[in-house]
Amino acid sequence: MWKTGKRYYIGPIIVVCARRDTDFVSNPARMGMAISKKVLRRAVDRNRVKRLMRESFRHNAARLPAVDVVLSLSQRNRMRDEASLLRALEKTWATLSAC
Repeated sequence: MWKTGKRYYIGPIIVVCARRDTDFVSNPARMGMAISKKVLRRAVDRNRVKRLMRESFRHNAARLPAVDVVLSLSQRNRMRDEASLLRALEKTWATLSAC
């Protein structure tokens, strides 16, 4: 997927998405996360970001097409606060709905 998917850089988030068959009726979109220790040193911070990403995905999964999505945090554009992460996630879901 990393080689065949489209990459988007939205704020501190790196998004890789790849279309797939629409054989899944209940929830066509799937999400994975990769957050390294280089970006967020403390496990508490990594887990909090993952929790926010999962919750945001749950709220927006119904409007997404049948895609596999992997979210990661950029080391260059560090996350300033939760509000900036949530804004970037909303932009991500809007971008992926047109994917």
